Amino acid sequence: KIWEDTLMGYCIAIKHSGNCYTIYKNLAETLPDGIAEGVSVRSGQLIASVGESAMVEVADEPHLHFEMTVGGIQVDPLDYFGEDAVATLAGDLSYEDVVSE
Repeated sequence: KIWEDTLMGYCIAIKHSGNCYTIYKNLAETLPDGIAEGVSVRSGQLIASVGESAMVEVADEPHLHFEMTVGGIQVDPLDYFGEDAVATLAGDLSYEDVVSE
């Protein structure tokens, strides 16, 4: 599903197996070619870019809001990802660090 939320900006939700959804918010308005509601995506595929569309945080630098639900209940995503995936988050890079690479 792709939608625009009044407070959280442009958003995408992806349905996975086991009634699991990953939700991405505060995205850029323009999506990559081929990304549209109802289209299947694969692991590692670019689905959007981080934006500045969330009105609740207009003073913050561009960043991604990531949520995960299982069976309609919000869960801690870190409980569902392997050690390798979590290890990549350890750097907690700022926007400036990523842009300058």
